[in-house]
Amino acid sequence: MADKLLTLLTKLAIGKWVILFLFLVIAINAFVLPVIYPRFETLDMQSSYSPEQAYQLIASYGEEGRQYYTLIELTLDVVYPLLSALMFISLTIFLFRRVFPPGSFWQKLPLLGPIVMVVDYLENTAIVTMLLNYPRRLDLLAQAANMFTVAKFGLSQLELILIVIGLVSWLGKAVYARVRQDRRRIDPKKS
Repeated sequence: MADKLLTLLTKLAIGKWVILFLFLVIAINAFVLPVIYPRFETLDMQSSYSPEQAYQLIASYGEEGRQYYTLIELTLDVVYPLLSALMFISLTIFLFRRVFPPGSFWQKLPLLGPIVMVVDYLENTAIVTMLLNYPRRLDLLAQAANMFTVAKFGLSQLELILIVIGLVSWLGKAVYARVRQDRRRIDPKKS
């Protein structure tokens, strides 16, 4: 099943899609989030929290803040995880196909994108449920939301590391090919 999904996702790993997804993620982070994202500390931007800390934050939002945060979670946070996953998948497939051998372990790593997306959606679902049920406390759900938040941040960091590995490897391979080409031009016997 993973191979079928990867084959399907590989269709997105062409230059124009990679650039489009990258541009959209950068544009949302640079221009949309600063304008519409809540101006208060949100649960999904915490690195970790206890149920007590979660409910202190939720209480601090006030009724209007909870409604606004719920709206953001049900609109922007429905689109953004998908877009982020598409950017990661297309970019890593694009890079890894050019650097690592077909069928290698590296070629399967772009499947991390859908996993991060699902974890993000689980986190968002838990947060929305807590917001909609406030003032009723759902401590088990708060613990689950925290686990999803921690997992999302950890996996997102891994995604960034993989993108850097792909970029550095791709650039290294290009530089090596260029140096080798220059050597052949200078001394054809050393090729």
